[in-house]
Amino acid sequence: MTKVNFSINHSRILHFLLVFSFCMPFFYTGCKETLKAEEITSDNSAVDSTNVIDTSFLESTPIESSKLDSVNSNSQKQDNSDNEETLSSQLAGRVRILKMLLEPKEDRYTGLGSVVNTLPYIFYFSIFNAFILICSSLLIKLFKPIINFQLIFIEILGFLFLFISKFWDWYNETLYGYWIAIVFTLFIILFDFVLISQRRNKSKTIN
Repeated sequence: MTKVNFSINHSRILHFLLVFSFCMPFFYTGCKETLKAEEITSDNSAVDSTNVIDTSFLESTPIESSKLDSVNSNSQKQDNSDNEETLSSQLAGRVRILKMLLEPKEDRYTGLGSVVNTLPYIFYFSIFNAFILICSSLLIKLFKPIINFQLIFIEILGFLFLFISKFWDWYNETLYGYWIAIVFTLFIILFDFVLISQRRNKSKTIN
């Protein structure tokens, strides 16, 4: 039985196909669901002109309306302040030690606090990081004739960023291009492990 010997050129071809898979459809943009919602809203808004609703009971005195406006404005300000609170501020408010490390004063953050504030956006930048890591590992393969574990580590990071990118709120549903890229990335990682094991076996037989 002949043993199949793979080379780095096979891995390069697979890597090129992985990069080209990014030209395929990955995610729905959400426009389709928005159009459906607009159609439902337009259908519900079409009311018979003969049906007139008496809204006189909804009218209130000026004093009551002014009180209602003040309550609404205060609640809106409170909601805005809650939304503007960063992750480091929330952690600093709960643990005193973290306040010194993340936000020693109300108007300034430490470097670590700035890093913590970027964590909620990791899903937003994950697809960009995945593409950069995948392209970087391809360039390394083109200029280096040997695959090592450092290169596989970069490929694994690219796979992890690619995997978590589907959890971003803008992407409602994954499409076939995304799953093709996932399969290609996993296959390339396993393929490169095989190349390393083959190289080690050859070095043992020579010695």
